[in-house]
Amino acid sequence: MKMIVFSILMSIAIGACSKSDTGSTNTDPGTGSTVVPEVCKKFYGATSITSDGTWITIKTKGMPDDKSPYYPTINALYEDFSGVTFGGATFAKNPNSINEKKYPFKIPLKPAVSANHAATPLGPIGISLNGVAFYKQYAGPNQPLINEIVSATGIGVILHPADHIITT
Repeated sequence: MKMIVFSILMSIAIGACSKSDTGSTNTDPGTGSTVVPEVCKKFYGATSITSDGTWITIKTKGMPDDKSPYYPTINALYEDFSGVTFGGATFAKNPNSINEKKYPFKIPLKPAVSANHAATPLGPIGISLNGVAFYKQYAGPNQPLINEIVSATGIGVILHPADHIITT
């Protein structure tokens, strides 16, 4: 069910990115370069957003903007947590931490249904507004992510096995 909701949300986001205010691709009259649709500029966590007229390219470092015990203690977003988890167990921080990544996402300016319906690949499959990557529901081929959860911290953090943190 969550995958269906996610797929619908991603379709809406991609569809929204494919439309400019006039319904066609805009170019800057001064430079002749393709203008990124305004709706795509809402990705405030992006390090750059560009368009070549066919694709929107969004680059991000994948750093969440909320506080977490998984940041290094010298980071302004570090927040200590020593409470209990959702299930009432004592919190035990796992060894992973939040680190910068280099994520380039290419989204078609005018998406279309593919004739080939392949399985979603492993790795990041989407991007949130704050620049954090989305992953599919599997840790590996047909291996549910739920089997990989080290600790439900009680603060909305699940650790993906690919050394990435997913904030919920």
